[in-house]
Amino acid sequence: MEIGEQLRPIVPVRTGVVLLVVVLASAACATGQSSGADGRERVGGRSKGCAVPDREYARLRGGGTFPTGGSTRAFNLRLPEDRGGPAPLVVNLHGALGNKDQQDRSSQLPELAVRRGMAVLSPNAGQGTIWDLRVDGRDAGALLAQIDDVEAKVCIDTNRVYLVGFSMGGMISQVLACSNADRFAAIGDVAGLIDVETCSRERPVPLIAFEGTSDDVVRFDGSFADNVALFLPSKARTSRIDVARRWAEKNGCQSEPSEKSVAANVRRLEYPCPAGAEVQLYV
Repeated sequence: MEIGEQLRPIVPVRTGVVLLVVVLASAACATGQSSGADGRERVGGRSKGCAVPDREYARLRGGGTFPTGGSTRAFNLRLPEDRGGPAPLVVNLHGALGNKDQQDRSSQLPELAVRRGMAVLSPNAGQGTIWDLRVDGRDAGALLAQIDDVEAKVCIDTNRVYLVGFSMGGMISQVLACSNADRFAAIGDVAGLIDVETCSRERPVPLIAFEGTSDDVVRFDGSFADNVALFLPSKARTSRIDVARRWAEKNGCQSEPSEKSVAANVRRLEYPCPAGAEVQLYV
């Protein structure tokens, strides 16, 4: 069976991502002055793009291509109609064999986020439709450069930049958050929790994740369908429960979650965490 035939149905994913953006919209509203590992000072969360004239802002709507590594990557960019101030940015990442348009359609995230005053960047993976999950791989660096480019052209609240992704898109989200925790307010994952091989983050990154126990591609026990496993780090065979627990512990949370039934066949595992370090897993 080809990997494309193993991708999960769209409807459950749509539900998860819509829930996810609502949570992220209200999470981690940091203010004030901060500095990233790159040495760039972020005062009040205002990016350089806040100085860009309105006429340039209007031209950026829709998306385009971004040059990187001798090639270009297509992306969609949805912006709020009202340029009232720095907007939160959601980076919306597709799954394996997906693309920017498919991710936007299936998640319905751009429409919801824009109505809430958020900008949404949906990029394509670098080669084909498979993300490079290495911390120092081609996609991690290219995505950070693309986020920099958006922040330079659009008025973004740099204290509220979020990563969300489906399946392999959720995996690359975790890779980015592990290596560049200062850049992201929180991350969200649908069907893609993995144990990142090199997770060197020194600050908590809130996480919300949606995982299915009947998933036969990214399996709940930590194994993967054969064709999927070819593209994953060798260490990424940890059960979804254990991945969430390790993320919580690295955030300074307690290792035993509370558990609550929130819908038919859906339970929420919530780890006792300090403020700004929340970890929730929906199963």
